[in-house]
Amino acid sequence: MSEQLIEEPSSLQANMKTLTHVYGIPEDVTSIWIQEEGNELLEIQKTAIENFGLLQGKSIIITAPSSSGKTFVGEIAAVHAYFSGKKTLFLVPMKAIAEEKYADFVRKYRRFGINVVISTHDRTEFDSNILAGYFDIAVIIFEKMNVLLTQSAAVLNSCGLVIVDELQLLNERERGPGLEILLTKIKVLKEASKGSFQFLGLSAVLADLNQFDIWLNAQQCESKMRPLELHEGVLSPNGTLKVQKFNDGTIYEEKLPEIDKVVVPSSEPMDREESDLLQDSILHRLLLVCRHYLKEGKRILIFRKWRALAVSTAQFLSRELSLRPASKVISVLEEIENTNSHDVLTECLAKGIAFHNSDLLPETRLTIEDDFRSNDGQIKVVCSTSTLAMGVNLPCSIVIIPDALKPDPDAEAFHEIPITTSEYKNMSGRAGRTRFKEEGVSILLANSQAEAAKFWKNYVQGRLDTLSPSLVKRDLRKIMLDLFAGELCKTEEELQKLLLSSFTGFVHWNRTHSTREGFIAVIAGNCQFLLENNLVKRTGKAILVPTDIGKLCAASGVEIESFILLSQNLHRIVPADWVPWQIIFICLHCAELTNRFKVTFRRVDQHSVWRVLEERNPKNHETLCSWSRELLNDTIETVKRVQTSMLLVDWINGMEMRDLENSYTSNQRDRFLSGAVRDIASIVAWMTDSMRRIAQELKYDKEFCSALRILSERIARGVPAEGIELHKLGVRGITRTVIKRLVDAKLANLDSILEARPESFRGIISPHLAQRIQEAIVRNIEESLEYTKRSQIIRIEKQGRDSGMIKGLYELEGIRLEDAVVELLNSPPLGLGAKRMSKQKEGEPDIRLVLPDGILVGSVTASKSPISDKKCAEIIRSGAKMNPTSFVVFGRPGFHKLATDNSPHVNAQLDSLKSYKLISMPDLGELFVAVVEGKINKTKFVEILMKSRGLILAQKEVG
Repeated sequence: MSEQLIEEPSSLQANMKTLTHVYGIPEDVTSIWIQEEGNELLEIQKTAIENFGLLQGKSIIITAPSSSGKTFVGEIAAVHAYFSGKKTLFLVPMKAIAEEKYADFVRKYRRFGINVVISTHDRTEFDSNILAGYFDIAVIIFEKMNVLLTQSAAVLNSCGLVIVDELQLLNERERGPGLEILLTKIKVLKEASKGSFQFLGLSAVLADLNQFDIWLNAQQCESKMRPLELHEGVLSPNGTLKVQKFNDGTIYEEKLPEIDKVVVPSSEPMDREESDLLQDSILHRLLLVCRHYLKEGKRILIFRKWRALAVSTAQFLSRELSLRPASKVISVLEEIENTNSHDVLTECLAKGIAFHNSDLLPETRLTIEDDFRSNDGQIKVVCSTSTLAMGVNLPCSIVIIPDALKPDPDAEAFHEIPITTSEYKNMSGRAGRTRFKEEGVSILLANSQAEAAKFWKNYVQGRLDTLSPSLVKRDLRKIMLDLFAGELCKTEEELQKLLLSSFTGFVHWNRTHSTREGFIAVIAGNCQFLLENNLVKRTGKAILVPTDIGKLCAASGVEIESFILLSQNLHRIVPADWVPWQIIFICLHCAELTNRFKVTFRRVDQHSVWRVLEERNPKNHETLCSWSRELLNDTIETVKRVQTSMLLVDWINGMEMRDLENSYTSNQRDRFLSGAVRDIASIVAWMTDSMRRIAQELKYDKEFCSALRILSERIARGVPAEGIELHKLGVRGITRTVIKRLVDAKLANLDSILEARPESFRGIISPHLAQRIQEAIVRNIEESLEYTKRSQIIRIEKQGRDSGMIKGLYELEGIRLEDAVVELLNSPPLGLGAKRMSKQKEGEPDIRLVLPDGILVGSVTASKSPISDKKCAEIIRSGAKMNPTSFVVFGRPGFHKLATDNSPHVNAQLDSLKSYKLISMPDLGELFVAVVEGKINKTKFVEILMKSRGLILAQKEVG
């Protein structure tokens, strides 16, 4: 494909206003971009637009250095697609990146009516809308997009633009195969469709695309230049900083003061004492480098290889540098959950230093990032783990990399390996603040002259990666089941053909006769495995179709071995008599969690673990522990899972994180566990929900399945069941500790909180926080109504119908709202002949509907908060004289929990031929839209109105 290499800055003076005048993006939008990005388009942005047809729908692969502005190219394309009537899938590799981008897009673009949604493994609230095409921009992590495509390939049908960020992750051992098969699906599905389609890939600079652009039928837009110069240096122990300019290649040296006075061990450390001496020398050199650049007013980002090193480095620098306190950040963090990391962070912030690692809550990390990015921010130095380098948004003046090693993720025991050139470039590329026109400096800290020479050769002048096929010698069973379940192939031959059309097939499997034959043999063996495990079945001689359980396995996204383990051990749980420990313990044996125990619990006191287990005495623990020892063939591994399962039981019951850390770590030095707890909890929650889906498929009791769903939410959030909805609000200050207090005080129900007087919270939480929670609940209700309204309007208009009556359900009040409900009931295809009672006395029903099955009377009511039980009861008293068959309350926004809880009792008091029900306006609108779309018919709608009882949920009725 054609390729343009950007060597010199363009003479074109394109700026943000050009996007309005030439490409029709509203000025209100470009004004936001000017405020946040500056008025001028960066070189890669101008080139993509002017030379590669970005805004004319051309498919492009952009390869450019960090901080070159390529991510904003995707944002421009997504917003332009919206104003051109197209939907966008914005695919990213990590949950943290997805959350940040989602929040950023909502903040900027919701005001323009752009419907932005998100989907990760634990953000599923928009999944049904994504599958139905009810969105404008969907931010989705790679693995979840694979799952959604397995559930319905049609999710691509309504999309005109797919953006894939961090495309270079094809080279990553763990993420590469999933990303490649996702790209293969997108390519195959879009080539088979007739609609216009644009692909935009965003990648770090690569040595060679290895024909990837040809395979994807896209042009490569490559820049090897940064908007501002990056000075890449290696600092020797003698204080000499050897530097090469990234853009023009100029090499120079300078001397940093006093570095040569620090004693650096002359050889590799052989024991703990020598290792401590080396770390001490690194810390003192870091201190001198920081002092040097802080005098120049620079912001410094230090990458350390371990979480503990990031923390100890921040502590050391905060003591020695004693910078001005980051008081604004400390003030914000006062309302975030206390952990050991949080306490240490606050101490560091008191002297202008922060650390940034996975032990911090996401909102804590975002607060640090926001301050560090700001030109008047108070944090001057941040110490971050290198593993967060890809997801961290921390542009700075100076990057320092003291560690050129990292833990080996594939090693059975702890082992370190060198970082790759790409990982180094990713970290060093954070240096330079484009927005403030500030060039960057990156410094590798060498411990000897020989190491300095090695770093210079391997990193500063190191060869970049070539994009490699990721499916070579990888387990293809999960991928194959995924393709069968997504109906992309139905025979072994079709499967071969599809996989041979992948990037790996394009450049590897089809390369020689022997590699192709080897590939075919692997496919045959894997098909046999899927058949033997009842994940696929034969229908006819050649047709292979997924079984129901196979479809479920593919849609869950879990490893096949994990799915089989959950399926085979579900029988160990007695639905009528079980405890959370049993579910958690079984889930901890899934393949996704195996590597987590290598780092989390390195020191295990077997005797104390068994003693605590016996004291707690969870149901069936003897049998389950025997099963575990037999399965793992390693008592220590079983003990680790017992310990972790007890930790997670304490977690879901609301134990404070600091108490968890102190209880489950062995000494003060290692008492930073919150990141690991949340990581493990997230995966166990996913496994628990997969078990729920298996139980549903196997027709287990509905109450048991519902309990598993609640348990999954509790594990993900670390709160009691009563606190789940409160935690979902996501408001700063509503910590797990606050939720536990409200649960204990029986004040966790959102309806109860809304109705509670200020004095009800005395001694539990502050009046200020209580008010903020109440405001958040009201705001959440309003946002939920607005989102549902927009979704229903889009769907009704897609059917060629006027959306006015739908809008009325959400926007009108009083008599006009009553008229809107009557109009809906009388509109085609319903035409029910409803009448509004024009001469009403106070409290009497508003609507009367005479049908062959009887008479319905309804009351229409709306308020800011959920409709009370008292209000709902009025219709029974006032409507009884009409002797109706059905009593209905149509309410907005919804109903108080007490009203829904009491509805079965009300129905029990009625004649068996009569019914009482509650229908919210969103559910009424949803039922009407479902009729218009043909998902249910008029008869079903009338049956719901006349015969259903209690709270009516459209999703349940429509299925």
